[in-house]
Amino acid sequence: MLKTKNIHYWILGFVFVLAFLLRVLVFFYHDSFEDDECRLLYAILDKSYLELFLPLGYAQSAPPLFIILEKLFGNLLGFEPKYLKLIPLFCSFSSIILFYKLSTKFFIQKHSIIIANIIFAINLKILYFSSVIKQYSNDVLIALLCCLIFYKLSIPNLSKKKLILLSIFLIMLPLISLPSLFFI
Repeated sequence: MLKTKNIHYWILGFVFVLAFLLRVLVFFYHDSFEDDECRLLYAILDKSYLELFLPLGYAQSAPPLFIILEKLFGNLLGFEPKYLKLIPLFCSFSSIILFYKLSTKFFIQKHSIIIANIIFAINLKILYFSSVIKQYSNDVLIALLCCLIFYKLSIPNLSKKKLILLSIFLIMLPLISLPSLFFI
């Protein structure tokens, strides 16, 4: 039993290392802007921080807090791809951990958890999202976070303080990730 448990954790450790390394590899390989990223970047550069709450134009849309954070990173570090793509990369790293936590809630058998995490680790779309200056990696992270938070949330059992905090959280979610509206 103990040997099987150790093997399970070694395999999970390998899957996590693989997931992180693949994202870092894609991050360094994909080191230029694409057309869609250029239009979003132009919208970021063209507007003030307050104007980022308005429609962006240039056939772009993104949640305002994501755009503000990207602009802030750009102003602090520079508007080079390696700096602006740090936010999607860190969101993708966080998603690996949240997906593992979510998989342990829905899968009982250890091999099912491992298979689910391998699929998440090597998913090409999610790998691509981790290296693009768009909100997609952020959306994956927020979706996983919502699944974990709302999984066993019982609103009638919340205290007033927790209900107020939940309300503030729900109000802020669409400003961070537009697909979060589906969870709300």
